[in-house]
Amino acid sequence: MEPTLRSGDNILVDTTQKKPKSDGIYVIRHDDGLLVKRIAVNFINKTATIKSDNGFYDPMYNVPLEDIAVIGRVIWIGKQV
Repeated sequence: MEPTLRSGDNILVDTTQKKPKSDGIYVIRHDDGLLVKRIAVNFINKTATIKSDNGFYDPMYNVPLEDIAVIGRVIWIGKQV
């Protein structure tokens, strides 16, 4: 998620927000790992776009909302200065 998040940054996750109801940064479970990704929700067709702020990674389009295992929404980012 660079440049938004870098190795060593801290995040605070609201684990009560397990279903994306608005666009934001979420912690999700995918392929035996936890990922921090930006999710944009399309409420009309009940899908989402999952993408990284790092352009090296390709976005995942039209992912059904029920297929996303959301751990919680990132509500705070702490960076070292």
